Amino acid sequence: MKNTAVIFDTNVCRDMCDISHVADPANEWKRYDECLKSRGIVSFANPYVIMELMGHLSDQTDPNFAECRSALVALYNLSSSNPHQIRILSDSETLILRALYGVTLPQTDATTQRLCVLALHIVENTPGAFAPQALAALQVITDHLSQVETQFVSDMWQFVVQSLNPSSIGWAPLENDSTARNQVLNVLHSVTMPQTIASAFVRKAMHQAHVVESPDEIAAKTLFVSSNFPASIRLYAEILERIVMTGCNLNRKKRPNWIWDIQIAMGVGQNIETVNKPLHLITTDGDIIAAANAADCGEFVHSFADFKVMIGI
Repeated sequence: MKNTAVIFDTNVCRDMCDISHVADPANEWKRYDECLKSRGIVSFANPYVIMELMGHLSDQTDPNFAECRSALVALYNLSSSNPHQIRILSDSETLILRALYGVTLPQTDATTQRLCVLALHIVENTPGAFAPQALAALQVITDHLSQVETQFVSDMWQFVVQSLNPSSIGWAPLENDSTARNQVLNVLHSVTMPQTIASAFVRKAMHQAHVVESPDEIAAKTLFVSSNFPASIRLYAEILERIVMTGCNLNRKKRPNWIWDIQIAMGVGQNIETVNKPLHLITTDGDIIAAANAADCGEFVHSFADFKVMIGI
């Protein structure tokens, strides 16, 4: 792997600093930094990864506090062009808005800047205590993560499970109706399913940009989104398929985190204009890798183990 842009998902950042198999977590990032630079690879920080790591830092008694703090420091240093400026990707909504309408929402821009400032504070105060204002901001992020995950689970229950079977009391709405299950699976496997999901992204972007489009314009933009953001769309479809096939209780541990996987996978394979390099995702998540392969963009998504071999670690 050479001359690319990369983002690391949350678990990769944590694995870099896992004391169970890393001799010096505080400086592990330096090994990776040297390998990346020697191959012309530019690392970017994903805002959702930053937030997931920060979600463990508002409470020092969190069992993952030390590892996530080291991971955030590593991510910041790997993705910094200088000590006070981190290379950070836009959030998923902005990626779509900018691609469709050339629009960046002021509030999301401001949120990204606050994340960068807070990340720098954590880096500069590690080891050491965080300022009270930083702790308050970290608690806001922790609460936000919880709220988004809760809403994701609620939406999937209401708009998927209950839509398929209003009388369902569990996460397998069609377990007793093989005919209906096969019909829904046929829809999920159809060539039009990616466009169906992409259409929802387009309509949300239209609302955010205060734009009214004709049906033909919506159709064209839907095709554009489905073609340019295939990994995220395939991962979302995969979650729907699991619910339909066998039942998939999204309340179970770690499954609410799938909402962040969908966001993190957004933009994979696209060219990062600031460095003129295609974006690759490094992950430990087999579901993301499988979704990328199914969406024919697997060349841009790599397991952490394979990535280390690629860069000689």
